[in-house]
Order: sequence, then structure tokens, then C-alpha cells
Amino acid sequence: GGPGIPLNDSQAFPVALQDATYKNASIEKVGEQEVKIEWGTGGHIGVLITGIFLNIDVQGGTSDFADSVGLMGKYGSGKMVDRQGKPMDPNDILAYGMEWQVKQDQGDPMLFSSLEGPQWPEQQCVMPQ
Repeated sequence: GGPGIPLNDSQAFPVALQDATYKNASIEKVGEQEVKIEWGTGGHIGVLITGIFLNIDVQGGTSDFADSVGLMGKYGSGKMVDRQGKPMDPNDILAYGMEWQVKQDQGDPMLFSSLEGPQWPEQQCVMPQ
């Protein structure tokens, strides 16, 4: 098997899609291009690949996401807040995106198995033209 998502014992469950190992979760291969990961509260993440299109469906309730904040806003309200929970100007989307750039030096986990593109703190995200 390959490397899994690096989670410590205090987090919900480790999942390694490369070899489909799991603990306290279930991974169901629905078809050649669809994977569904379910957790005990009834929530799930569905990943569907159709040609060149990728669809990610995340389903869950308050017990799954009550303290979640990030690029999609604060759970329940959708308010745009910074990493300290302070409100940000919803009209300044560039500053908001920069605030939520992955920052491993500030404790963010590595999201992918290899580093590509701009990496904080040496480079900021590439802004749209």
C-alpha cells in the first residue's frame, strides 16, 4: 500500500485509498470511476470521475462539521472568517483566498502526496488574470 492520509490517533480515522485500508470507516467501490467513503454518523464523501470531469460530493450533518471553518466559510452561516475566526470582507475574495492558502509552517497538513505549484511561505497562490 501507499501512504495514507496522515492522521493522528485523536482524529476520526485513517484512510489510504491506494490500498483501501481503513479503520472505523468503510470504503465502497461503486464502479470503476466512483468511490464512496462513509463514516459512522451517516455522512460520506463521494468521488466520481467521468471522462475529464471530477465530482466530489460531501454529505454530513452538524455533528460532522459544527466546528468547521475554511475556504467554504464557517459551517452553518457561511460567513467568511480568517484563521483566527475574525470576519473578513466578503468582497475581497483575493485576500480571503490568500488567508486560506495551505500553510504547512502554520500546522496545515500536506494535502497531496507531492508538492506542486506555489508553496507558502516562498510563494503565494497564483492569482487569476
